[in-house]
Amino acid sequence: LKEGDTYTLTGKVNYCEGSCCPEPEPAPPASNDCAITFKGTGTLTAGAQGGCTAKAADGTTKNATLGSYNSFISTLNNMACGTNYTISCQAQGGYTATPDKTSISNLTGTEEVKVNFSKEETAVCPNPATATLQLQPQDHGSSSSYHMDASVNIDHTLPVDVTVYFDWQFSDGGPSGDGSCTIKQGKTNCTYNSPKNLSGVINNLSLSGSITRSSPSGCATAGGTTITTPEPEPEQVTLTVTYSDPIDFVSIAEGNNWRDCQSSPCTRTVDSGTFIQLGGYGTGSSYNLTSFEWYDSRTNRLLFTGDPYQFTITKDTYIRVEPTQGGSEEQRESTCNFNYDISATGTTPNLKGTVTYNMQCSGNGVFNNTKIYVDFANKSGFVVVDLSGKAGSNLGIARTIKSDDIYVTGDISSLDSQVRVYASGSQADWVHINRVDEATIK
Repeated sequence: LKEGDTYTLTGKVNYCEGSCCPEPEPAPPASNDCAITFKGTGTLTAGAQGGCTAKAADGTTKNATLGSYNSFISTLNNMACGTNYTISCQAQGGYTATPDKTSISNLTGTEEVKVNFSKEETAVCPNPATATLQLQPQDHGSSSSYHMDASVNIDHTLPVDVTVYFDWQFSDGGPSGDGSCTIKQGKTNCTYNSPKNLSGVINNLSLSGSITRSSPSGCATAGGTTITTPEPEPEQVTLTVTYSDPIDFVSIAEGNNWRDCQSSPCTRTVDSGTFIQLGGYGTGSSYNLTSFEWYDSRTNRLLFTGDPYQFTITKDTYIRVEPTQGGSEEQRESTCNFNYDISATGTTPNLKGTVTYNMQCSGNGVFNNTKIYVDFANKSGFVVVDLSGKAGSNLGIARTIKSDDIYVTGDISSLDSQVRVYASGSQADWVHINRVDEATIK
């Protein structure tokens, strides 16, 4: 359009730019005929009451109250139509009030807002504990069944009994299951034992598991899970001891628990790895009945001279005991019992290893280039005992403790698998290595 010219316009002007554009028509005044109705839902008891606020874009607000006195229904009238409102609600008396909408755009007519009243729950466990799960599967060998042992530990006590639920799953599509146990108020652990014949083969399958929930809810949060493999049942071995006159009887100790045996042969069935002590008793003028000779009754090989005879049994063992005649019979062999125990302190891989040991020897046989070694995986020669050039009657070590830094891969539980105790040399077979409890080493 050119300034000064006259034009006739028909239709509706959608857009105009320039000095000739007509002034825009003012918007019609807003109507105040709209309304917002608040209606309570949920737990509408006499103790529940609250209020809601409708806030317009220009900051003006109107409030509505809700309670049993108005049947939880309240309407705000004379609200400006076409206006945007923000909605918020509050409650009293231990309740919460939650509106089903928090805003209204371009209000028209009467808008309904539903307000849900619910009772606030006081936290049963204001300081939840962290729960850790330990699973220990038990394979039933060749049968197609297994059972599961489990324990749950929490890092601090709780003010109520808490039931912890967990599940497990074996790899490669193997069996799965779930269980629970209850930690009593003031305690920090519980145990679970599944039925003994859960269906499934678990041999060579890996296992995973986790804590899924607790009851009351929120009292225990899931921590880590550990899987342990049960120690195999120890193998049973048989000890058979024979004797005759003038020996009256022998006494056998499993550890330090002595029991007399009044008839020959004397038989004991024990776990492989048991520390055994043998003692003899008898009368007779031509014998030294404070000293006895202990033979392998199958090979007639002299094992030890003295009393008591100590060793760790690992297989079926047959022993014959005889009194030392006058104590003067020349022995062409010697025998030593090297008794030891190992332990460690610290945190892997920086452990301080400790070996406690002693040695009992007898006989006139001379050791030639024979040594006893205690080796850790990364520290060979931790303990070295040189027997060379000495007869059994001139050897023996009282209780000795060696402690030094070692290096162990894995955790401290793998210590036993990374230590080797052995004798090396010409007469290594004269030395018997015995793993014993430290308390028995004197």
